[in-house]
Amino acid sequence: MRKIHLSALVALLGVASSHAATLGAENCRVILPEQVQVANESAEWQGTCANGYADGNGVLLRSVKKKQIGSFEGRMAQGMMAEGYEQAPDGGKYEGQYANGLREGKGAALYKDGVRYDGEWRAGKREGRGAATYPLGGRYEGPWRADRPAGGNGKVTYAGDQRTVSAEDYRPPATSDGEQEKFRLRERDANSLNRFPTEVAYGTSVPFDKGYAQMTPPQQQQFRAQYPFLHPDDVPPYPERGTAEIFRWLAKAQGNVLAEGEFRAIVDIDANGQATSISVYASPDQKLTDIIKILLANQKFTPGLCGGKPCAMRYPFHVKFSTHAG
Repeated sequence: MRKIHLSALVALLGVASSHAATLGAENCRVILPEQVQVANESAEWQGTCANGYADGNGVLLRSVKKKQIGSFEGRMAQGMMAEGYEQAPDGGKYEGQYANGLREGKGAALYKDGVRYDGEWRAGKREGRGAATYPLGGRYEGPWRADRPAGGNGKVTYAGDQRTVSAEDYRPPATSDGEQEKFRLRERDANSLNRFPTEVAYGTSVPFDKGYAQMTPPQQQQFRAQYPFLHPDDVPPYPERGTAEIFRWLAKAQGNVLAEGEFRAIVDIDANGQATSISVYASPDQKLTDIIKILLANQKFTPGLCGGKPCAMRYPFHVKFSTHAG
């Protein structure tokens, strides 16, 4: 069978040759569209080949400097992903169909931030009908256009008590204009002669030493902004006395562990203000994970309010650990 040159194949598939990367072995090439490329990456296809390109079932491993950054398991067609399961370099996951190496047709994606989308795709973007479920509660179901909810006859389900409204009646969280105040938590060391307090934590837009009810309206608004589908009349759960004590304990633990990186978790809070489960999405160190789980599990929360009544809701907990002073 005659070999098809890359330029002819790319033209046939409607992908500009200047925007497509060809990687892998000379006799079994892989084509990655510009939208999914990562600088300086290499690719290894472990599967069947045809006409010099990956074609058929197998596993695609993507790496930068010999460190794996992503993978694809499924069917390739003429060097491009066609259908299967992908672990993307940005930390997201996808299972479904592709066209020209981009997500197209029907598929489900789980994003790094915990958002899950099930529905239709076109040219790598959410397009058509689909449903997105958000990690802090809430869901949008309806039409999508250019990767965004398109409203119309869509439906929104709020976090908490699952009240449902049409997309046209949905009111998104208010956003604050201008630069926001950043708070710091400082503490003097009783065993030190140093007069100046040690910085325990910094960088949040809400005070460490206040519960939700003690915050100013702009501070409450800053915290609420993390909930894209919180009803305007509802209240999210929050540590009853604020987060200062949690961060003091974490500063002591970090002094022993010296971890670098981000910790992200979501805590399920019941209507009594008790943590019932903790889902960890990212962590730089297992010891810190264990400590944070204990601290959050023993924390007393002010429960969320739905329609004026206590209700079960989720609470986000994000920390970026560093060994350098801020």
